Amino acid sequence: CGSGAYPIGILQKVVYVLQRVDEKAERWLQNQLEVISSPELRRDIEDKYRNGNYDYLRKLGVIRESIFGVDIQSIATEISKLRCFLTLIIDEDVIDGEYNRGVRALPNLDFKFVTANSLISLPKEDGSTGQTSLLEDTSHIDALRRIRDDYFNAPNNTREELKNRFYRLQKQMFETTINRFYGNVSSRYSLLSSWDPFEHKATEWFDSEWMFGIKAFNIVIGNPPYVQLQKNGGELADLYKNEGYYTFARTGDIYSLFYERGLNLSKPNEGLLCYITSNKWMRAGYGEKTRTFLASKSPISLLDFGGFKVFESATVDTNILLVQNRTNKNSLKAVHFKNDYKKGDSIADYFAKNSTTLSNLSSDTWFIGDASELALKDKIEAIGTPLKDWDIKINYGIKTGCNEAFIIDEQTKARLIAEDPNSADIIKPLLRGKDIKRYKVDFKNLYLIATFPALHLNIDDYPAVKKFLEDFGKDRLEQSGKELPDGSKSRKKTGNKWFETQDQIGYYDEFEKEKIIYSEIVRSPQFHFDKQAEYYAEATSFIMTGEHLPIVVAVLNSQPATYFF
Repeated sequence: CGSGAYPIGILQKVVYVLQRVDEKAERWLQNQLEVISSPELRRDIEDKYRNGNYDYLRKLGVIRESIFGVDIQSIATEISKLRCFLTLIIDEDVIDGEYNRGVRALPNLDFKFVTANSLISLPKEDGSTGQTSLLEDTSHIDALRRIRDDYFNAPNNTREELKNRFYRLQKQMFETTINRFYGNVSSRYSLLSSWDPFEHKATEWFDSEWMFGIKAFNIVIGNPPYVQLQKNGGELADLYKNEGYYTFARTGDIYSLFYERGLNLSKPNEGLLCYITSNKWMRAGYGEKTRTFLASKSPISLLDFGGFKVFESATVDTNILLVQNRTNKNSLKAVHFKNDYKKGDSIADYFAKNSTTLSNLSSDTWFIGDASELALKDKIEAIGTPLKDWDIKINYGIKTGCNEAFIIDEQTKARLIAEDPNSADIIKPLLRGKDIKRYKVDFKNLYLIATFPALHLNIDDYPAVKKFLEDFGKDRLEQSGKELPDGSKSRKKTGNKWFETQDQIGYYDEFEKEKIIYSEIVRSPQFHFDKQAEYYAEATSFIMTGEHLPIVVAVLNSQPATYFF
């Protein structure tokens, strides 16, 4: 888990259960005394119990034994520690007259919340050296475990000594390995011996057994980041491409890798993972491997929020998925939150009332619908022909590279044509993705200056348009990718001329045929049959054209048609 909200949410739920099943914490006390070796901590727990401070005991034990967190940002791990401190303080016993008013030292959480890149594992061992894993050396692991246990509740005067013991143990492990294998030590061992949990800086790798003493977890929960792997020139894609992720797709999103990593860290056959992420993996092309991977496990429940904003500041639609690390049992209960759900309503009640069972999950789109919608989907798949098997072309919309220059309003269009009637030949009515509604369009009287490179235009033949574009500055419209004096950049580098659109658009004549125009990413079905061949389409839209346009279009779960009749 990452930010402080997750560990505290888990803590509160576990404490609530313990309150109900063990009201006076009798079994909890017995359990804690059996697993704790530190005499000082045992005395502290017994004192708390005699004072009836059961919730403090419960919280302290859960934090020590059951909650572990990792995040690549140190601020997230520090917030997690702080929130754990605060929840313990509110249940402390305050006794006037005693040292520090009876308030005990807060636990040390450096071995509970670590700062690391959880998507990168330790390097595999080099089998050619015949080395055995340091993690299999029980004497070293037992020594490390004792340090972790002692450090959790160590007072200030012994904390530094425990740190030094930890460093000495690492040095001893490293030297032992060198002596055993005559200096032939793999990078894995170098990394293990150099990890510093007290430094609070991001470690470039993560290993749960080495850092927490845990091989696999019962529950993995969190809110992974939503970042495209190809962003910033594919920086993240290059970082993770060789990490062995089945779900990796260069055009995909980093949260897909977190699904795989989280399940691989959970206990086989019983471990559970619950994430809230973008819901694009359910339908997007890059999500195919993610869908296949999750279908190979055992998804239990899926809440697709669609257009309902769980996070007010988020710009993406989200879903919550609960999945078990075992073979798929084909019993996924799923619900799509519609307009009848209001913020503040019980999510559990809505799920119980509206959920449906999805079976035969695969790499295909995970469609959530009621019985009638599922029946319609089955019928379409049984008698329809997949879009890929039709003799129609799917074309991308227009990328200008500078919309403020090439997309104009009605008044500008009229002025340019008045100044030069030839302008009308290259000014076309334009639809943006958001202008496309269900079965219709909301034309906003916007027009495109259609100077497609494939037309090989001479801009001097259109003096009014030429002057209009020059007013934006040739430097800005040049397709060179150069940085300008004001810090901005010209359009990306291409072989096109300064007055031309960014992409070639060799299929420009297809815009002037009847076609279906639809938005690629939508929250509700959005497409328009342009029978009169009126519109061009901006980059957020696709165009489907052909000699024989389909008569019926099936749109399911806010997705463009995949089957035609």
